[in-house]
Amino acid sequence: MHIIYCAVLLLASCKKRILKSGVFSFAPFFKAHHILVLEPEKKKEGIYLIDFSPLNQDKSETLLNLALGKWVPAEIRVRNIEPTKLDDEILEKWYNMNRKLTSEESLQLTECTLNKIQDKEIKRFYKDIESSWKKEMNLYTNNCQHFTRTMV
Repeated sequence: MHIIYCAVLLLASCKKRILKSGVFSFAPFFKAHHILVLEPEKKKEGIYLIDFSPLNQDKSETLLNLALGKWVPAEIRVRNIEPTKLDDEILEKWYNMNRKLTSEESLQLTECTLNKIQDKEIKRFYKDIESSWKKEMNLYTNNCQHFTRTMV
């Protein structure tokens, strides 16, 4: 936990906030999923979106295990989009870039996004989180809301 708090302090030059998004594509009004939005002072790199999400979330077994309070493999995703102030635009871009990805493709997109980050503070922030946060999700004790609250 100490590493995470140090990383959060490093991002003082970055505007941080939590954006609530839909959990299920068939029920977008159920905004229980939380995404960390990072808006660097240098607008040229755009906006970074970081969340904590289960792998294989398209499989019913994963969803059942989550509902039963079991631990499932998860990932910390990072995405980069063009700057915008409209939350609905951010959510639409987020949804469109993630909805059809397999778990493997999502992991690859995170790695590709990390390789393109030029801002050293943001890259360090992600690396510190990635090395210290448990990469297993439990719906009740280690979920996306716990994750984002720790980061802001």
